[in-house]
Amino acid sequence: MIPRKISNQAAKIPFTGDFVILELYRRFIKGKRSLRVNSIIIRPGKKIERPTERNHEHIYYVVEGVGKIDYPELQRTITIEPFSLIYVPIALKHIIINHGIGNLHIIDFTLIE
Repeated sequence: MIPRKISNQAAKIPFTGDFVILELYRRFIKGKRSLRVNSIIIRPGKKIERPTERNHEHIYYVVEGVGKIDYPELQRTITIEPFSLIYVPIALKHIIINHGIGNLHIIDFTLIE
């Protein structure tokens, strides 16, 4: 239930744009690797475009809301809903879109090499 607690805390932070990204945790791992945990909140009907990052891989955990993730290079779309777990490999551009009526809240686990 930790993601629910994070959701409740993050929901109290006001934002005026289409989305907000809050860094929750950062830890350096052996060598040059590090782990970063972010909370991403996207307003209804809005999207966030994640650029191609040569050394970042993402695991998204959907806490609340519904939407989709578009992969333009692969011409593929994945529908997301609460409790979904999505892996995005290194160097893959993707767009997260909120199709719901409430905020889309995602916990982003990023492994950086």
